[in-house]
Amino acid sequence: MRFLKYYLLVILMFVPALMRAQEVVLSGDSIISMKDLHRVHRLEREARGPLGRRDMGDGRQTVLSLRSNLLRWLTFTPELGLIWHCAPRVDVQFNAAWTSLSVSDRYRKRYAMWLVSPEVRYYLGAHERYYVGLQGEISERNYRLRGRDEGRQGRVYGCGLVGGYQWRISRHTSLDLHVGVGYNAGKMSHYDHNPLFNGQEPSLTFLREEDEHRFGINHLGISLVWDLAGRKGVGR
Repeated sequence: MRFLKYYLLVILMFVPALMRAQEVVLSGDSIISMKDLHRVHRLEREARGPLGRRDMGDGRQTVLSLRSNLLRWLTFTPELGLIWHCAPRVDVQFNAAWTSLSVSDRYRKRYAMWLVSPEVRYYLGAHERYYVGLQGEISERNYRLRGRDEGRQGRVYGCGLVGGYQWRISRHTSLDLHVGVGYNAGKMSHYDHNPLFNGQEPSLTFLREEDEHRFGINHLGISLVWDLAGRKGVGR
């Protein structure tokens, strides 16, 4: 658990490090700051007009964006995220999801969870469509999906790498495909559910507590991204 908490701190430290890395070598003796290079790309997009910017990528014309993972909505788990374009090629995101579903008091099927996930992304290429990043996660889960299964409840911490591809589908909307690979760990309490019997209320029986460790794909998404606030000037 301590390792995962340190990993979240690394994500927060990763942001100023990227913001300080503002120089790139273009040729043997030619050095231009990332800020100036970014301004050149932005002026080129602006000269091409809205369709040109759409063809080249997002243009990085916004400061704040809102995102939502459509795959989570398919599992009745609303998710929203706020994106801050804090520096050229760098995004900082904060995502949150929540759901609480119960089916049948007699058999007590249950699916409930909340999740918060910070993320830092670095965009690659002249068009800034591909990206890689670091992601952390804290979630609490409670699920019993079949009547005869044991229920499981507990808190999980996760960390890992994320990558994806993003492109414009309209002037203020983007489609984002992303996948994350990492490590999850936590403590899960197993319980059994005693259904209604002779008019008594249903009850839960604690069975055991187990540590959970898992490495693999811990994040998958198809997200829509909406621009909220634009920059005041193209050359800024």
